[in-house]
Formats: sequence, C-alpha cells, structure tokens
Amino acid sequence: MFKRVFAYLLLSLAWNGLGAPAGFTINPFVIHYDRGQYHAGNQNWSVSVDNSGMLYVGNNDGLLEYDGVNWQRYNL
Repeated sequence: MFKRVFAYLLLSLAWNGLGAPAGFTINPFVIHYDRGQYHAGNQNWSVSVDNSGMLYVGNNDGLLEYDGVNWQRYNL
C-alpha cells in the first residue's frame, strides 16, 4: 500500500513540473484588469456571474458590470 501511494505522489509531482513534456505548461485562465480599465476603486469585494455570462463586481466605488468588452459602473 505504501509503495502504491508513494508511486502516485512521485508521478503527480513529476507531471506537475519536473517531468512535463517540453513546451507543456499549465497556466490558470486569469486576466488582470488594471483599475484604469474599469475606472473605479482599487478594492473589489465580491464577484459574481449571471446566467448570460455578465460579470458583476462589488467595488468600493459601486457595482461594476462587465460584458466581456466594456465595463459599466453603477454608483451606489
């Protein structure tokens, strides 16, 4: 049992970086938006997505809405 667990851990560590095929990297899908892009405060408190794919962000300066192209700010 110990050998099986040890082999699994070793293989998973090797795949996650040491032994991955050349040119194969895992990058999370993260896009950084500068506050100059959405023209609001620098603190975002909550993030939600509705069924149509609109992104809503609770910000210090109000509610931000993002449709994938444009930011809209609604003052609270």
